Amino acid sequence: MHRVSAGVSHGHRSVTAEAWDHPARPSAIYWLFALLFVTVMTLIATLYVWYERRVEALVEMEAAYSELELALSSVALRLSAMASVIERADRMTPTDFAAIFEETAEATSRRHERAIALIPHFPDGTLADVNSLTAALAPAYRGAGYPDFKVFPPYGGGPLMPVIMAEPAGARAGVVGFNFGSSPPRYAAARRAMETGATTMSAPVVLSQDEPSAPASFLLVHPHSTVRSGPGTEIPAGVIAAGLTPESLFGYHVPLFDYIDLTVTIGIAEGAPLVVDLDPGSTPGAIPLLSDRRFADIDLPGFSVPFGASAALRPRPIDLVPPLFAIASSILLLALIARQIGQRDRQRLALERALARKEIELRAVEETRSRAVRLEALGRLVGGVAHDFNNILSVVMGNLELMANTSPEERPQLESDALSAARRGAYLTKQLLAYGRRSHLRPVDLDVAAALREAAQMLRRVLPESIELTSSSERALWHSRVDPDGLQNALLNLSLNARDAMGGRGSLRIEAANLRITGEDSPERPREELVPGRYVSISVTDDGSGMDAATMDRAFDPFFTTKHMTEGSGMGLPSVLGFCKQSGGTCRLSSEPGVGTTAQILLPAIAPVQRETATAAGAGDAAGTGSILLAEDEQAVGRVMMRQLEQAGFAVTLVGSGDEALALLEGGARFDLLITDIVMGGNVQGPDLALRVERDFPKMPVVLVSGYPREASLIGSGDVLSRHQLLSKPVPRALLIAKAKEAIGRAP
Repeated sequence: MHRVSAGVSHGHRSVTAEAWDHPARPSAIYWLFALLFVTVMTLIATLYVWYERRVEALVEMEAAYSELELALSSVALRLSAMASVIERADRMTPTDFAAIFEETAEATSRRHERAIALIPHFPDGTLADVNSLTAALAPAYRGAGYPDFKVFPPYGGGPLMPVIMAEPAGARAGVVGFNFGSSPPRYAAARRAMETGATTMSAPVVLSQDEPSAPASFLLVHPHSTVRSGPGTEIPAGVIAAGLTPESLFGYHVPLFDYIDLTVTIGIAEGAPLVVDLDPGSTPGAIPLLSDRRFADIDLPGFSVPFGASAALRPRPIDLVPPLFAIASSILLLALIARQIGQRDRQRLALERALARKEIELRAVEETRSRAVRLEALGRLVGGVAHDFNNILSVVMGNLELMANTSPEERPQLESDALSAARRGAYLTKQLLAYGRRSHLRPVDLDVAAALREAAQMLRRVLPESIELTSSSERALWHSRVDPDGLQNALLNLSLNARDAMGGRGSLRIEAANLRITGEDSPERPREELVPGRYVSISVTDDGSGMDAATMDRAFDPFFTTKHMTEGSGMGLPSVLGFCKQSGGTCRLSSEPGVGTTAQILLPAIAPVQRETATAAGAGDAAGTGSILLAEDEQAVGRVMMRQLEQAGFAVTLVGSGDEALALLEGGARFDLLITDIVMGGNVQGPDLALRVERDFPKMPVVLVSGYPREASLIGSGDVLSRHQLLSKPVPRALLIAKAKEAIGRAP
């Protein structure tokens, strides 16, 4: 070192042995460079230590994230398993509940819940109903060692959801008898679970077995159906709830790095986040490493949980070794540091791979597959809609453009072609709404046997004579609450598919029978979402070419068809399935290549009722009279409807929003009829306007117009549909005029 320095200082002069004996003193530049070098090396070493600790903190956070996800998943799966066993049980007593609790506990080596309770819901009940049930269970209570049952807090009205069974035995004293309905967060979670049929999470609460000043906890709630508790008695439908504390979720947490203090934040429903310190013995002088690090929400069926974490480092003497060693080291130290970084990175990757192989791996794979299937189906739907509507728009635009340069004699044909294409677009929209379960159905108590006889007569006129059609119904066939037109359209779609499958020649059978669906049927068809009970089965069977397994798997996909693009839209079977599901049932397919296909419609059955037949006077062909207030924010649509009504003889005032219509009415203007769109710009929507007319102008009839029928429910006024006539866009001119005449003629 000294020899090199002497050589540099004296230019090209040769270096002699004296230079070793009398080295030159380093210059100021040398010392400055040395100081800079030491500073840089020290900074590098310090940053390295800091980086390592941050990586370890992140690994610690990810381990805690996985632990929380695994804990919530295991509790949710356990609740679901208990509910499934309870719903299939012949009876349910405290002893049975304890056995189910222990049986499901054997499936996991970890228990995170403080207690699991069975909580029936008495929506219209009283304490007398609760006392009657608990009195019937009294011998079983005593045999299982339960304390005396008493509802608490004292019941003074409101929701009634008492805990009637709880495990383990040590938690019963503070749980059995507690009224879930007395706690709004608990009751809200229970209602969500019963309405959605999935596990839900409550807002932060203090568990009933804890002191009021105890830290906040929360509940996981899963619905269960009615179950028998003994001869002549049954436990009403309700929920199974598991009480969880943040500490119990991390009860099996083992720190990977004992010098890192970890604090996690768990988002609980709509309440304030819960903060859990996983290192209660943390040092006050710890140095923050990562603050408020946010991770992806833990998504589970029915709820999601936001997760965040912060980490702090407790300094150790060993943390000073790298910076001190860096001062005296050089290239060798840098090489060792690089090697160490590589080793640590490999260790971190190995740890991440080990964590990724936990139980959530299978769920992640399944979610990825389901997401891909949904995206594929969405792509086919979008492509099919774009293709069909582009064809329709091409016909409409082409004919309208031709009309500008066509003689009057040729215009009727062009107008007819344009209208025909527009009607095809309207029909395609109805099929899409049926597939998406958004059709505007008007269900009635329908005699299915009579409806099938009428449908058979209609089908004989539609199908060629070369197809032999037979129809039969079981004696005393149950009735169903269903839209008659929707059922007839479904049968027509299935019959036309059968006609095409048979090549216009063959045998077609329509058979109706009563069918009971039990809980044992659900595992065979897990995606049907059928509630066990009574159903009317309508089977349409042909002896056509049949379908193979690959075609069967995609038969209900929108726009999937085996026909030529000019022979079918691929929306027949999807619209049938959408109608059935919107009606509370489903549609099943069975087929064998070369033998034929059977499509089975299942509709919920009801008891037959006596129905009165009301005959309304027709509007007739007379010219319309009266004044109409028309509220439509789409100017082009409004002008067309106004001209149609004016040509029929009505006096029409067109406004562009509900606010303008309300201002006219409040200003003293009077009309014989209000026709309003449901969703418009401004503050006053169509249902709001209808409600104001009901209140202030009760003699004025109202007709609602909608782009699709669930717009009213989207803005919170779905009940208005039951009191007023609803027309779906596009509205044919004849129907619009007829409904206007009918509404004005029916007005008092």
